[in-house]
Amino acid sequence: MKIAIVGYSGAGKSTLAKQLSEYFKIPCYHLDKIQFSKDWELRDRKEADELVHDLMIQDEWIIDGNYNEFDFEHRMADANIIIFLNYSRRICLYRALKRNIQYHNRVRDSISEGCNEKFDFEFFWWIMVEGRSSEFKNRLKNLNEKYPKKYHEIKNNKQLTKFIKQLESKV
Repeated sequence: MKIAIVGYSGAGKSTLAKQLSEYFKIPCYHLDKIQFSKDWELRDRKEADELVHDLMIQDEWIIDGNYNEFDFEHRMADANIIIFLNYSRRICLYRALKRNIQYHNRVRDSISEGCNEKFDFEFFWWIMVEGRSSEFKNRLKNLNEKYPKKYHEIKNNKQLTKFIKQLESKV
């Protein structure tokens, strides 16, 4: 099984990826770990592309993250299930602030070593404005049109719980 999880910052992509990975015993990969090397430095693009390629050739994976430059179309085509976490700005902001408190000056397991959790105005702006660009919304709308049988849009925790139960019952 191959699962691609996309959505807004703070929506819970990494948390869901870990949860599904533990349940289905499928390796989980976070694209934030590939995008950033130590201390929030952008990873060399060639190295990052090779890392993503190595993940995608595996028989099973759960990959969380958007990153158009990381073979987005190929990832979506290969995925058996595409999950779009379309949570509100308010929920995403709340979760990002909560995560910042929980991991303040520490590294989450879904990000590279040395990338201590931070919350600044730039990230706030990303959650509230930049990360919800019309380009991003159109890309996700196109996914729904292109892959309607494997595309699942989740807008709240009630829908997520119902979706997970349905997914578990199929396996």
